[in-house]
Amino acid sequence: MQHIIHEDLSVRDTLRRLDELGADAILFITDEKNTLKSALTDGDIRRGLINGLGLEDDILNFSRKTPKFFRKCEFDFNKMRELRDKDYKIIPVLNQKDEIVDIVNFRLQRSYL
Repeated sequence: MQHIIHEDLSVRDTLRRLDELGADAILFITDEKNTLKSALTDGDIRRGLINGLGLEDDILNFSRKTPKFFRKCEFDFNKMRELRDKDYKIIPVLNQKDEIVDIVNFRLQRSYL
């Protein structure tokens, strides 16, 4: 999945990945078990650089530690509508072990069932 990166990826390589995603520029950072750790946009990196982080810092230092997500097999229409109405476009779907099993892109699909 193109929106997933490993927590060891460098800031420079992360910026390259974000640039490739264009309008869908958000990445979800995982550990070696594909467990969701955080979310990251180019704005998060920009704010980190402004606040003194550098290109050699750990990418997790730039990221948001509480990303929004859906839980597989726990459909919540209200949560889906709320996130879509708040202009969230790309949201990971997690299994019970917090592993990313899918990505919802509301720019390409209206709902996820």
